Amino acid sequence: RVTEQDVGVWTLDRATATVRVEAPQTVAVALYDAVGRRVAVLFEGPVAAGAPRAVGLEARGLADGVYVLVVTGETGRASRLVTVAR
Repeated sequence: RVTEQDVGVWTLDRATATVRVEAPQTVAVALYDAVGRRVAVLFEGPVAAGAPRAVGLEARGLADGVYVLVVTGETGRASRLVTVAR
């Protein structure tokens, strides 16, 4: 589960997303550009049930624009828009 409060808090060139799952599972977190190209894999690995997992996103090297943060687990998928603007 990814909530609106979990994504898009920027400090300079860094954001943190928090991933939470109800059952232990392997999760992948990736960032896609506006045309659907994967531009970064931010995390791949196990996440414990109920334990928040912070995932960092470095904006350095990304062009200004809208990106999609996609969290894919064994039991579901969630996505949120992230905007990079300087």
